[in-house]
Amino acid sequence: MRSTTSYLALALVSVWLTGCSHRHTDTPLAYVPDDTPYVLTNLKPLDDDTREALLARADAALPGQLEQLRAVLPGLDSASPQQARLLDLLSRQMQGKSVERFSREIGVDLQGKIVLYGLGLSPVLRLPLRDPRTFSQFMAQLQNAYGQPIPGSSLDGQAYHLIDLGHSGTQLLVALRHDQAILAILPQTAGAKLLEQALGLRTPSHSLWDSHALSDLAKAKGYHTQILARLDTHRLLGLIAGGHDPLLRALLTVQAGPESRQTGEPVARLISIPPSCGNDARRIADRIPQISFGYTRLDAHHQDVRWDIGLADDITQTFTGLPADLPGLGAAAKAPFDLQAAVPVAEVRNFLQTQVDAVTASPFTCPTVADLNTLAKRLAILIQQLGVPPIGQLRGLRLVLDRFDSRQPGLAGLSGRAIIGSQIPDSLISTAQLFIPSTSSLRIQTNSHPVSLPDDLLAPTGQPGWIAANSKAVAIGIGAGENTQLPADLIAPTSKEPILGSIHLSGAMYRNWVQLAELRAAQSREAMPDASAGDRSGTSMSISALAASSQAQIASMRAQADRIDHFDARWWMEPAGLVISNQVTLH
Repeated sequence: MRSTTSYLALALVSVWLTGCSHRHTDTPLAYVPDDTPYVLTNLKPLDDDTREALLARADAALPGQLEQLRAVLPGLDSASPQQARLLDLLSRQMQGKSVERFSREIGVDLQGKIVLYGLGLSPVLRLPLRDPRTFSQFMAQLQNAYGQPIPGSSLDGQAYHLIDLGHSGTQLLVALRHDQAILAILPQTAGAKLLEQALGLRTPSHSLWDSHALSDLAKAKGYHTQILARLDTHRLLGLIAGGHDPLLRALLTVQAGPESRQTGEPVARLISIPPSCGNDARRIADRIPQISFGYTRLDAHHQDVRWDIGLADDITQTFTGLPADLPGLGAAAKAPFDLQAAVPVAEVRNFLQTQVDAVTASPFTCPTVADLNTLAKRLAILIQQLGVPPIGQLRGLRLVLDRFDSRQPGLAGLSGRAIIGSQIPDSLISTAQLFIPSTSSLRIQTNSHPVSLPDDLLAPTGQPGWIAANSKAVAIGIGAGENTQLPADLIAPTSKEPILGSIHLSGAMYRNWVQLAELRAAQSREAMPDASAGDRSGTSMSISALAASSQAQIASMRAQADRIDHFDARWWMEPAGLVISNQVTLH
């Protein structure tokens, strides 16, 4: 049911874009409480070229999304026929159209401000309309597809409609106000206060418009103000653990219904959340207080995004200022695929031990997160294993692919290198020789000189291979010519800037991976039962729909891959938390 309602909302809003207004009532953030658990919005307009680039990306993904939507219709038709008819109408309306054309046909303004936020846990979407009458006509079409009048009402003179979302205990609110469309998923038991807030009849005493919290966030993190989002984990987990949020209670009530009818246990008791969960929720939220993201570069050829994951001080202090012990860590990548990651096992081991000690001293008491106590016990065993050489001396890992041909079987189409950073490379080599007898006769010196690997070890690859080492790492190369790269890999300089890892992926390599995914998907479809061979059951039709969905997803991936020149990402630790920077460069 969650996926169904998500499709309904996403189908009405395929892209969030921009605009500007000077009236307070037209400013979406004026309706967003400052303590909302989540918000996604745009603060400034996008230029035409950038908007077209984002629409092109959305258009490439749309066919696959529509196929996924159609795949759920057969199973939904018997359980919720009214919802199935609504989704079928949306699917047919969007088929063969661009996002821009569909938005124009239903009256949505792609140059206006939009915001998605939470009234408690209830999601509310406000988007601007260029033609409210056209949008009203579209809603009339939805009502016809629904098969019966959609309940309408008014509150303080504001008209709205409520669409029952099946057996989920929720309903979709749809309204027009100040040339804006309002869509919200609310509990079926929503009271007047929640309706007033969702409709904008009651504005919050402290809003995001008043506090400027998002513009301050953008300035602090270096986000552009076009598209950004914030997740307040303290508020989110507090609402969940508190057990009083109306949407949460509606969902839990529906979920508890069958058990209550079977056991006779009152629903109120089944959905009650122990007070201890509030303390545990705060404890977890203290570890990751906030997550946010925003674009740092956005134009026709670049889509760069920065993610900020707030972390507790003890986490940031552990992983800030680590020595760059892996050769080449953070260096500019030249190969089609290059993954570099710091793996400071000694620091990770000490950090995990501190966490285990904290949980052991004060176990979680909320039943929902009680598994964390079990996890702590398992981590205690892992910590001991991490201390055993040569694992305990590992410092990093780098994987480089120079060639990947999905048309060749097994590892025959792959050539590249692996560089394993270690405080004691000799120990790593001797351990490997102990477990791989065919390598026991190799004489590997820490002078960066490549030594050929045994033929029997390389048989699965059908290619030559080498190993080399120095005082910081061990390097292995597979494929013709890789031996010439190993010495340089072992002495490669590291980035002068603090970094925990990076990844580079060329568009050509990504297309090769898509081809592999397409091959695997085709093999899976061949293994599916033939829906045309006499079995006309709902299950077979579902299999057929899933196969069509798979093909559409692959086509969407291929269209996206054709646009990508290269993808890069880097991650590092700052005093406030983990930062992940992604850069997508388009043709």
